[in-house]
Amino acid sequence: MNNGKSMNRHGIEAIVGAVLLIVITVVAAVLLYLWFTGYLTGTASKAPQINTVQQFIVTGASISPSTTGAYTVTAYVENTGNVPVTIVQANVLNPQNGQVLCSAAVGGTGNGSTSPTSLTSTTVSSSGNVGTVSFTCGSGISSGQSYTIQLISNNGVSAEYTTTAS
Repeated sequence: MNNGKSMNRHGIEAIVGAVLLIVITVVAAVLLYLWFTGYLTGTASKAPQINTVQQFIVTGASISPSTTGAYTVTAYVENTGNVPVTIVQANVLNPQNGQVLCSAAVGGTGNGSTSPTSLTSTTVSSSGNVGTVSFTCGSGISSGQSYTIQLISNNGVSAEYTTTAS
């Protein structure tokens, strides 16, 4: 006795299967669209960035004669990163050949021509802040000549600025 009910059942199962396949395809397409447009990964970019690299620039510098016959070197350092920057060494370089004419370091002693002069450690705590680095050079500098000021942080990161001695 076959009254045709099994035929109807197979027809309903085929329709349900087709609907399920369409729903799965649409859901997969929506998820792919959201992933490619960055909606799902956008929350990861909102997490705080962990960057511990010191970044800084020298925004200006001057070399001027002092009353003792030596030259006072002043440089302005701006923190452009997201961690504090501590300047521990400064050099005056001949821009033509890169030779160090004068050096100053934290804890250094000397006259600035053969051994490093003392430099007070300068820390620029946050991005956008500017600090001043100042030291004295005993010899090797002439008025009217260009020199490169090189600042070095406690992590070895350096930045340079070229200026003319007054």
